[in-house]
Amino acid sequence: MIKNLVFKFLSKNDIGDFLKILKLYRKNHFLIKNKKYFNWRFKNKNFLNIVILKYKKQIISFLSFYTLKHYDNCLKSKFLFLSLAFSNKNLIPGQFFLLLKFLIKRKNPQCILTYPLSHALKINEKFGFKIKVLSHFFFKTKKNISGIGKFKNFYLKSQKIKGLESNCKIIHNLSKLEFNKEIFNFQIPTKSKNYILNKYQFHPTFRYKYICEINNNFVNSILILRLVKYNDKKVGRIVEFVGKNKNIIKYNNILFNFISKYKLEYIDFYNYGFSRKHLIKAGFFDKSYFKNIVIPDYFNPYINENIKLNLGILSKENNNFKNLNIFKGDCDYDIPV
Repeated sequence: MIKNLVFKFLSKNDIGDFLKILKLYRKNHFLIKNKKYFNWRFKNKNFLNIVILKYKKQIISFLSFYTLKHYDNCLKSKFLFLSLAFSNKNLIPGQFFLLLKFLIKRKNPQCILTYPLSHALKINEKFGFKIKVLSHFFFKTKKNISGIGKFKNFYLKSQKIKGLESNCKIIHNLSKLEFNKEIFNFQIPTKSKNYILNKYQFHPTFRYKYICEINNNFVNSILILRLVKYNDKKVGRIVEFVGKNKNIIKYNNILFNFISKYKLEYIDFYNYGFSRKHLIKAGFFDKSYFKNIVIPDYFNPYINENIKLNLGILSKENNNFKNLNIFKGDCDYDIPV
């Protein structure tokens, strides 16, 4: 065992050294420039949601994470989400494994989720992560050919469901609404109203849009989107859905109104574990069935190509989590890079 190795959670006293190593990862990283977001995303009472490895008193690697309790302290879920990581490979091999082992020992999670980039798939599999791919769907009401996406030779459009009974509304402030607590029981990991408020409505950088299904003055399901603009075009990106999967069908008519109201080219939806049958019935298209179209994921900088989003799952006793639903808002796929 190499001597002089110290594993610990990042403290306030370590932040200056942490920012120095972050510059090695990316000189103008948004975390260096956006202090408000950094505090919101990582700060807890006694430490930050970052584990670091020190060698000879210098930080040489780090692994950031969060639990659901970071956004709602009342949540008891033992899910842990990994995010940004970096190591100086020239010093000590296997730093990612060492940091993750330390984090597992301290947090004892039931399940760990991560979004590994393509170059990190093998190292995640080596540690025991099962690698999945997020499904990609889109909702489109016009037969345009070009714009943010590339829809050459694609002449289909989402169909409006006639006579649909729905109480879906565009909402600007979720705080004043009463949520039916049962809606959080249909998906794993289990979230809450406070989680939704703290993660989305009180986000320090992004401004999200909310469409809620409201019955008897209670929210029965909620769709959360973020609008993204490139040049003079805009698209809507679904980052979270809460409620029964089949309730997505009730959003069909209002998605037409939403696209018209905000002049969107399309709405896209990355997810894992969500019912394909209900999405198709709601008017969405499965991107995997249309190989020639391009629906980009990268906007800063903008890259007009299809991106495969990976999901790594590491769970105790190989639990398959039948109702596991993962969205773009989880882990680090919707951040202000």
